[in-house]
Amino acid sequence: PVFKGPGYQGDEAKTQEKEDVFKALKDITEELRKLKFPDGSKEAPARTCQQIKKNKPDAEDGYYWVDPNAGVKLDAIRVYCDFRSKKIYTCVLPAMNITDEHTAPGATQSPLWYASQHLQDGEIPYQSKVVQIKFLQSLHDKAEQEITFHCKNSVAYRDAQSKSKDRAILLTTFNGDWLGANNKKKFRYKVTEDGCQVKDGSWGKTVFEVKTKKTNRLPIVDVGIADIGQQDQAFRVEVGRVCFS
Repeated sequence: PVFKGPGYQGDEAKTQEKEDVFKALKDITEELRKLKFPDGSKEAPARTCQQIKKNKPDAEDGYYWVDPNAGVKLDAIRVYCDFRSKKIYTCVLPAMNITDEHTAPGATQSPLWYASQHLQDGEIPYQSKVVQIKFLQSLHDKAEQEITFHCKNSVAYRDAQSKSKDRAILLTTFNGDWLGANNKKKFRYKVTEDGCQVKDGSWGKTVFEVKTKKTNRLPIVDVGIADIGQQDQAFRVEVGRVCFS
């Protein structure tokens, strides 16, 4: 009798098995590499922009994915990384850039809190869960943010007529403090441009800057407007990204 060997089909099956094993090993190796050296892609989010630059020295400014709490990739957030300066900034983006034009004729509350009265959750929204913001605060030493107040017949900082700052904007911080023009020094903001001093019927803007080592103060969650309520007054609020370094 003639006995037949296993034939070619068995060899093909073994070859396929080997290929499957090699592919699985390759996939696992790639996943481990991403975990060890995350590049800021959605598939391999880093904890901060500093980590991205360390793993990818030629990384350029732009949008990346980070997962500050180092949990599952599903809760990673999209941030802007600024690599140009000596410091590296991880910047959380606002969920709203500039608001619609608002008026408040007859408003009696002073200040009028913009987010509390006009936004669904009562706070300025950001493109990040609170838990991720808290981790970014703890992972960094400094934070900074700009808020721009666009005004029409509404004083934002200094009143040219009265030469006072009694009706200056108030800013509510992430940890519940108020920053103002007449507060103690550690609870003040800086003004880099003040174009809302004169009420002449035209639009102007005042830029508020907050730079702090108390990282839990940022982002800003509300803006209090004191000089509002007249028929000819209007405003817009422009929210800048909050950058941690």
